[in-house]
Amino acid sequence: MGEKMQTPKTNSVVRALTVLKILQEKTDKDHALEQSAILDYIINDENCYSTDKTLNGDIKNLMTFFNPPSDQYNEQEEDFRIVYDRIENGTKRITNLRYLHELSKDDLQALIDMTQASTEIGDEQKRRFIRFFEKQGSTYYKCHVNGVKGIPEYSTLNGEMLQQNKNVFQAAIKNNHKACFTLNIYNKEGKLVPFREKKYEVNPYYVVKYMGRYYLLATHKKYKDTHIYRMDLISDAEELEEKRETIRGVDGLDNSNPTDYMAQHLDMFYDKPRTITIKLKNDSYTYLYDSFGTHYAWKRKVDEEYDEVEVIASEEAMINWALRHREDVEIVRPLLLRKRLCDEMQALLEKYRV
Repeated sequence: MGEKMQTPKTNSVVRALTVLKILQEKTDKDHALEQSAILDYIINDENCYSTDKTLNGDIKNLMTFFNPPSDQYNEQEEDFRIVYDRIENGTKRITNLRYLHELSKDDLQALIDMTQASTEIGDEQKRRFIRFFEKQGSTYYKCHVNGVKGIPEYSTLNGEMLQQNKNVFQAAIKNNHKACFTLNIYNKEGKLVPFREKKYEVNPYYVVKYMGRYYLLATHKKYKDTHIYRMDLISDAEELEEKRETIRGVDGLDNSNPTDYMAQHLDMFYDKPRTITIKLKNDSYTYLYDSFGTHYAWKRKVDEEYDEVEVIASEEAMINWALRHREDVEIVRPLLLRKRLCDEMQALLEKYRV
């Protein structure tokens, strides 16, 4: 009596994972596969065996697992992972299947662009991130990896040290602990050297990013006013066991969020912000928006060329800002600030007199 032919068998979990991988790689929102095409891919996989019947069951199981419950089928399409367009007549098989990736092509490209433009991570880390992002789309997704470049920021502190600083301060903030660190300056050789031997001990409250750099907003143990420290100038950061002081009563931070604080401390000057009235060319609001966002108040139209607006900002920073945009803005009030600006310009005139 001859031996009976044995039908190959594959574990149902292995079959389901194989089908899932095919859908993820070979389909997306704009590209579908019929069950017959999926079966062809499986036939070419020597580690997996499937039939029309088992494939249809595996697909239904995957849809049950990845999609919302049947009583919630009025959900938006983005809540589904595996969808189909039709059911074959006669066989009752669902077909024209698509896997809807959680990240769209535009999402993936945006992540890749941000990775390429980053000056905080090294080239090898960038390559790893980009390879990972590329794998999150189907084989139809073609990313553009040469479109966006970051201009290097001149800092001798490497990305790993900056990330370590962020980790230390964020942990200290989360745990309500104090922190200490060495603050550095550049010497003539372009190397970072300690500003002083003794470490700074502070109460950390926020880590913020401004104009491509990270800053720590904190108070010194002896003072209640807020200090701003550039994190790329910090080394040897440590979280301390001692509890930090409450943010209540901290000048500039206790009644505002970091966004408001940043808008009022242009260029990270941390003198007390004041209400400042400026006259601005009515075609130069871009300069105002670049620096203050929507944190300004329009007051009146001065004439056909100028408007009057108010900002709350550091006076020290506003002197620099007014000089930078001298052809388009004029400080109107306070009068003492206006006089200080005149004195600054007079000093510059004397300094550069030929």
